[in-house]
Amino acid sequence: MPDIFLSYSRKDSAQALSLADRLRSQGLDVWIDQHGLEAAKQWSKEIVDAIETSHTFIVLLSRDSLQSKNVLRELSIASESDRTILPVELEQVILTSEFKYQLAGIQRAQFSDFDGILRSLRRAGLNALEPVAAGSPTAPVIADTRKSLMVLPFEDLSPAQDNGWFADGLTGELISAMTNIKSLRLIDRQTTMSFKDKKIRTAQVAKELNVRYFLEGSVRKIAVGPETAELKINVELIDMESGDNIWQYAHRGTMNDIFLVQETVANKVVEGLKLHVTKEETSRFLKRETQNPVAYELFMRGLDYFHRETLTGYRVAASFFNQAVEIDPNYADALLLQAATCIQMYDYEQDPAVLDRGERLLEQAMALNMEAPRVFEVRVVLAQKRRLFDKAEAAAKEYIAQYPNDHLAHFHLGVLYIIMKRQAEAIAPLERALDIQPEHRPTLWGLVLACEQSGQQEKRKYWAEQALTVFAKHLRLHPEDESSRVKYANLLMDAGYPNDALSYIASLEDIHDARKIYEIGLLALMLGDKALAMKYFTQAVDLGHKDFSNLQPAGEDEEFYYSPEFQALLKRTQAVA
Repeated sequence: MPDIFLSYSRKDSAQALSLADRLRSQGLDVWIDQHGLEAAKQWSKEIVDAIETSHTFIVLLSRDSLQSKNVLRELSIASESDRTILPVELEQVILTSEFKYQLAGIQRAQFSDFDGILRSLRRAGLNALEPVAAGSPTAPVIADTRKSLMVLPFEDLSPAQDNGWFADGLTGELISAMTNIKSLRLIDRQTTMSFKDKKIRTAQVAKELNVRYFLEGSVRKIAVGPETAELKINVELIDMESGDNIWQYAHRGTMNDIFLVQETVANKVVEGLKLHVTKEETSRFLKRETQNPVAYELFMRGLDYFHRETLTGYRVAASFFNQAVEIDPNYADALLLQAATCIQMYDYEQDPAVLDRGERLLEQAMALNMEAPRVFEVRVVLAQKRRLFDKAEAAAKEYIAQYPNDHLAHFHLGVLYIIMKRQAEAIAPLERALDIQPEHRPTLWGLVLACEQSGQQEKRKYWAEQALTVFAKHLRLHPEDESSRVKYANLLMDAGYPNDALSYIASLEDIHDARKIYEIGLLALMLGDKALAMKYFTQAVDLGHKDFSNLQPAGEDEEFYYSPEFQALLKRTQAVA
């Protein structure tokens, strides 16, 4: 007899599987359709019996599930069987008449409020939920008591809508300025900018990311002469819990005022949220890397291209950074970003001379400012690219000593240890990074990988389950993120749900990127479905993928590797090469 039957639309499978994983981690027996059965097969005796014998019937409510005849039929059986029903909202919905009849008078829970779901289950009589013993691999994470803030992407209100780069730059610089305030949990730039140009409901984002405060803003930049521009900036700080605007700030002036604007906004956030900030933290977030607004504008233009993460983008970014340095030779941050650009270009061009230039730029930047966080980050990655691992490790540890509350400091040390094949040592710094930034997806992904490669399977399963929850929330807001969808499928396997992983692969048919299709093939092979693996490997090669270097002819994969079908596929890649 299952504790819970979980009903959902196939289009909500990521969220359904995530919730099932979290409930199982609490010791509950969850029945969920893991096989993607077609409607003709779905109404088997097995499913009806599972509904009728379950203690509680959870139905996930979304626009898709309200259109699903199968979800409605499952709900009807649960109602007729007098099961306890718990509706869980994935998003705000208006119930259709059929669902309204079945759910009349039943209070709904929110998908993002897992504690609330557990409280509802306890009230329904599922009292077997026990806290996990302290010190075990699945011990609950200590609650984060810091104030939580997200700087939403600033809106470009310029008449020609041609200053998005400036709006993005101002957003990123405000995040960078406040990153190392210990009493503040700040959503990182990558997550923030993923919401650019999207119509979002702030209330939904607040629930999904567990954020209480939002900084919203807009910029209006109008050229009034060949070298001058009128600048209008509006910013407001919002408390989502009370619905109040804590403060509003409007500024009108020129680019010469941009540093004053940033300083004022950062100070108002500290005052408005009543944050405890040390003198050292204050000096760091108020420090200006340049006093020249023209150099700063060129720097922000360069950042716009740098974050596009393409070879062309890096080349254009390098040009802007170089122009900024020509105007202000002491602009350490522009020198650092030039060095970082060289590192990124090396990944494309594999030219040692590019790294040499990056090292010279880094040395120039260090002569001007040894303490900037980006100095340490570039030092670590540059030494890593040169395979100077002792030097990279020393730089990473110095980064941590200088910025112990910067999650990227610990993250880079953990990634370095993985590259050095010291996976067991990678776990501690990655776990520390998560203490600081609990929902940083690259850290969670790296931690699962480190646990797997070091043979710590219990920890691997635990962190995979934590990652599933974080990735599911991200995919709810960004269903188009193909990389995270592929990682989610892998995490299902890592968490110990191979059938769920195989089922989820069926939802990845719309992915057309050759590298990601290859990764799906690798997952299928690890799950033991060689025919499915061959299907995806063939698709990847059809789209131009050539690199099979991480598929080794050894162990369980040896028979597959030397099969005539796969060998023929390898010959195709060599012919293309």
